[in-house]
Amino acid sequence: MSLTRTALIWAFAGLLGLSVAKIASAGGVREPAAPDRVQHSALQAQAGIVLASDSQSVFGIKVVGNKFTDLSGNVLQLQGENVTGLSEREPSMWNGFYNTTVSTWKAIKNAWHMNVIRLPVNEYDWRNNTSSAGGHPYQLIVETTVANIVASGMYVIIDLHWAAPNAYTSSACGSAPGCADGQPGYLNADNSPNFWISIATRFKNNPAVLFELFNEPFADDASSWDSTRLGLLLNGGTFIFWDQAHGKGSPVKTTVSFAVAGHQQLVNAIRATGATNVILYSCPGWDAVPSRSLTVKPTDPLNQLGATVHYANGSNSDYTNILNAGIPILITEFYTLASRGGYPWAQANHIGYVMWGANNWSSNSDLSSLITRSPWSYNDSNGNNAAAWPPF
Repeated sequence: MSLTRTALIWAFAGLLGLSVAKIASAGGVREPAAPDRVQHSALQAQAGIVLASDSQSVFGIKVVGNKFTDLSGNVLQLQGENVTGLSEREPSMWNGFYNTTVSTWKAIKNAWHMNVIRLPVNEYDWRNNTSSAGGHPYQLIVETTVANIVASGMYVIIDLHWAAPNAYTSSACGSAPGCADGQPGYLNADNSPNFWISIATRFKNNPAVLFELFNEPFADDASSWDSTRLGLLLNGGTFIFWDQAHGKGSPVKTTVSFAVAGHQQLVNAIRATGATNVILYSCPGWDAVPSRSLTVKPTDPLNQLGATVHYANGSNSDYTNILNAGIPILITEFYTLASRGGYPWAQANHIGYVMWGANNWSSNSDLSSLITRSPWSYNDSNGNNAAAWPPF
């Protein structure tokens, strides 16, 4: 498989100390009209191509104080959309991600006025490198999707959405151990640290990629989080596995006792690879209790840590407390921000927001259909999402 022209543009940019955006603005390079696809890291490494480094000429994101900035220190207002289909154990959905070109992602970015895409992924399928219905291995699909989104000028959040310990099996995977058939109450020590080691190793040279440790911790779906549950989320321990199969309905208690992987273990695993990427951690109660966010905040030796909250839950003071602690905030799923003060409130506090959520649940051959749909249109049935977000 030959290297694409897009990859060569990145290489040329790196050699000259320029960003792709600078080259494009100068009119020196134009994106090819034919469909292209940025190739995966093995080919890039063989060719000596560096997609990203710690050079400030490279497209990337970092944490400075309680704000997200680009690599030159310019404050960013993150505004984007979830695009789901890779977390579900439905290989027919995955081809659409692999086949979506840089040109299409650019068109989506321009139509939706955004700069970040969140990709929920599946621990089991990454670990086993499951093939799509079209025969493409899962890891290559994820790598290609990330590379093309970044080449289009957007940041990417890799979100560990579905996971399971080895003792859990499901008909969704036959008798294979660790079948991630839905959302877990906690991440697991069997597979989750290794997942993040693998992801961090693969993407540590791309500072445009953020690592979201865990989608929505819910423990045993208890109405309150005591010190034991909070301690498990931060530092791990032993618990009974609860699973929300297929990401729908009420979680179910299983008979599986397993070792929990806490936020701190995952941060340690990522940093041990040498990755300096921004890491996002979740708060308790389905990522909806920001008043306890600082209680479960791990320690990051690089201070490249951000907090997530879902659906703008909590109170405005909860967000202020997190910001005052020097932690930037990214709302990685939401329908509306009306309860907090809308987009003006988020933008005034440099709080990012990523709507839930576009998808490829129809198993389209690519994601070009997203261009003609507004990001909030996927949630119109909720009756509270008619207002478009403002462009930058």
